[in-house]
Amino acid sequence: MPVAVRPASPVWTAGAPPAGVRRAMAAEGLLVEVLPSVWLPADLVREPAARAAALVAHVTGACALPGSVRWCLPPGAVVALAAAAWVHGCPAPPRRVDLLVPRGTGPGPAGGAVRLRRVAEPARGARTVGDLVVTGPERTVEDLTGSADPQDRAALAWARGTQVDAVGQAPACSSRRPVAR
Repeated sequence: MPVAVRPASPVWTAGAPPAGVRRAMAAEGLLVEVLPSVWLPADLVREPAARAAALVAHVTGACALPGSVRWCLPPGAVVALAAAAWVHGCPAPPRRVDLLVPRGTGPGPAGGAVRLRRVAEPARGARTVGDLVVTGPERTVEDLTGSADPQDRAALAWARGTQVDAVGQAPACSSRRPVAR
């Protein structure tokens, strides 16, 4: 029986390699800090699976509080709002990661980097990108539409300025910011 070999994660974090190596690689344009203390190879910064892996590293790193052994993504959690838009291609990295969880879910991660939103159907319109479950482009726009948060409004302006193709994938970002409609 063949064994599936999983490629190594493209994500680099503050733990390894040494900071000098990261600085040198960033200076050469080989490595890009996409989230605080999370880097990706420059050729992968627009890849949804690489962005999803970076979000996992960011969330688990932000939630690794001293004395805490619990993983930060609760079962059934779906990444939503600006963080989901970023995975789909939005150029602005999220300052906060919103996780949709089923109503009745107990306490979750605390802090500015992660916010739980208890909803009736967190998985509606969700898809798996890499190892992460995120809202699909249509659900992401729907969820962003009602938000007054400036981060979410900027992601909505980007999402409305893009077109979703037949398989529901948002096209790669351009350097041009879309106009809000």
